[in-house]
Amino acid sequence: EPVGLELIIPECFEDKEVVPVKSYFGGKEGHGEYTWYKSSRRLQETDIMGTPRANADVHIVGNK
Repeated sequence: EPVGLELIIPECFEDKEVVPVKSYFGGKEGHGEYTWYKSSRRLQETDIMGTPRANADVHIVGNK
């Protein structure tokens, strides 16, 4: 299994596709897919677990 080392999310702007820069060790490279959600309040992981694409790999990033 690959181990994630770093994930850099560049500045985000409306109507502009964001391409994260990721690095990892081990495993084999494959196609990754990200689903981004914008919210006016800080979310908890349980807030998005009911979405169709939610799984155990939910990560919340942003300002507090």
